[in-house]
Amino acid sequence: MNKAPLRPVTDQEVERFWQDGAICLHGLFDADWVTSLQDATAAAMANPGKLATGRSSADHQTFYVELGLWSAHAAFHDFVFESPAAAIARRFLRTGKMNLFFDQLFVKAPGAQNKTPWHQDQPYWPVHGRQVLSTWFAMDPVTLATGGLEYVRGSHDWNRVFHPESFRPDPVRSAQMAGLGGEKIPDIDAARDKYDCLSWDMQPGDVLIHHGMCIHGAPANSSRDTPRRGYAVRWTGDDARWDPRPGILETIPGPSLLPMPTEWGGPMDSEAFPVMQHHHQEGP
Repeated sequence: MNKAPLRPVTDQEVERFWQDGAICLHGLFDADWVTSLQDATAAAMANPGKLATGRSSADHQTFYVELGLWSAHAAFHDFVFESPAAAIARRFLRTGKMNLFFDQLFVKAPGAQNKTPWHQDQPYWPVHGRQVLSTWFAMDPVTLATGGLEYVRGSHDWNRVFHPESFRPDPVRSAQMAGLGGEKIPDIDAARDKYDCLSWDMQPGDVLIHHGMCIHGAPANSSRDTPRRGYAVRWTGDDARWDPRPGILETIPGPSLLPMPTEWGGPMDSEAFPVMQHHHQEGP
């Protein structure tokens, strides 16, 4: 499997990301990475870890999410540390030092009615800084009909923080989040004409890059036979700082069971958020 991207990331793509807050990239990963993650996803769902929520569609639960896979599964570890993903993320972050933040698996089965509410990621996370982004790797053909992600173009630059809310009814979690602050997010769906929403049809191996403050959401998977399996890896750059605001760690479990930073406002560097070494001098 190729460790370097199959083609270079262009300066125009990096510029577009920083203008829009999100971009879809095609043709960077070979098919072996798709197969590897598909197999790893099946294995993870067959034996859910401590940070898994939901169950497989065979159990009549149609939306499966799990965190902290890289430290528990060799195939996810290999993707994080050996695939083109880290080099791509570093290029878009425009960073010298880069930390792995955490990873997350999302499986939205055919017919899943679970909508992903409009939200920004970063208010949910114990990190502060501009250099925070996600890579979201598609394992299936993705369209809006299968639950593809949508982004509000430019919303990462609004200089507004929206209050994080629980994605499912959970009074305890909602109470923990109540003190996190931020304004109520606008009803994007009720005023579509006011917003420029981005979405892309994707093929297996395509990857989305989105900024931690870019508003995004996803519809239900209305297809009858196509799952929407996505593997997200979150990365941080030079300016990112550990920011475990009260309420955050109670609602978002540690991305792994490894020790996290101890210095509030300090760098992310820790066993849980390892510093990523340059593997490819040529870069993406």
